[in-house]
Amino acid sequence: MKVMVLYFQPSVFRCILLRWVRMLGFATVYGTITLKLYRVLKVFLSRTAQRIPYMTSWKVLRLLGIILLIVLWFLVAWTSAVCEHPNRHLALITVGLTPEDLQFSMCLLDRWDYMMAVGWYFSACWNPVPGI
Repeated sequence: MKVMVLYFQPSVFRCILLRWVRMLGFATVYGTITLKLYRVLKVFLSRTAQRIPYMTSWKVLRLLGIILLIVLWFLVAWTSAVCEHPNRHLALITVGLTPEDLQFSMCLLDRWDYMMAVGWYFSACWNPVPGI
């Protein structure tokens, strides 16, 4: 999906859409993988011979929903910050030059993009089970 957004000439809408697709895609894929691994890990880390309560698919979906709500909250905050200043819209797009002096348009990175990258890093480092 991200490639489809990048295929067209950059505009304010496409630069905003690019960030939405990137964040929601990452949260969905990484959240699903992490929660499924966590469910399997809970079974294997049980220290008793008795069966522990199984983590159902609905509970995994609820936890994934919480992760997606947090990401949606961040994206709504970012979008409202971008749309709050209409004169700043032009700052989302810049013109770059190739070594052959050809021009191309691209979406700029701002402090929100760096905050997204830091959030991805911390979510990748998050360990739900202490001692592992």
